[in-house]
Amino acid sequence: MGEKSEQKPQQAKGENIPSQSDQDDTYLSYTRQLQNSELEVEESKELEEKRGEIENKFNEFLTAINEETLQLSEFLIEEKKLTDELCGLLTQTLRRLKISFYIEPEYVAKLGEARQIKLNREGHLIIIRDQDKVDSKLLSDYPPDIILTVVWVVIPELEKAMKAYRSRISKRVGLLEKIKQELKNIEKAFSPTEAESSEQFGEGTGRPLVIGES
Repeated sequence: MGEKSEQKPQQAKGENIPSQSDQDDTYLSYTRQLQNSELEVEESKELEEKRGEIENKFNEFLTAINEETLQLSEFLIEEKKLTDELCGLLTQTLRRLKISFYIEPEYVAKLGEARQIKLNREGHLIIIRDQDKVDSKLLSDYPPDIILTVVWVVIPELEKAMKAYRSRISKRVGLLEKIKQELKNIEKAFSPTEAESSEQFGEGTGRPLVIGES
């Protein structure tokens, strides 16, 4: 009797679709083929098709990377523009208010060990380290994540400073209004005297009135 040949079970319809994991394994296995110096010149049709699929996948990766690079470039340009504008506006505000802010070093840990951090009215971030070593440069020269962290910490303090500044201006306006009113009262006090003088001296004549003159 002849030996019965074993038949491999046929895959049901829809089961021949490779999973993402299988596709990744196939793609990565191609790197081993690229490094194999003993590849035959004449490849089988099946291997050529697989090679074409893998190279198409590689081109898809390159296209995706190119698209991401273009978008990343646009975002980086916009981020730099916005951080420069933000730092410029913040510096103008600090100059007008004539204030500086001290920032707890723990809030900006990326700056390294520091005893004290200060954002002065000229927009310089000053870092005082151990042994009185000082690092100072414009806030706009720091990376965007550092800028955002500093602004995040400063904004609540800036709101307090604005309230205090508004309160000072309000008191000053009230005082100026009071002084103006008192000066008006002084002007009114002199008004009857001036009216009386104009009756004694002829209006527009520049000479005193003579009583009883015929």
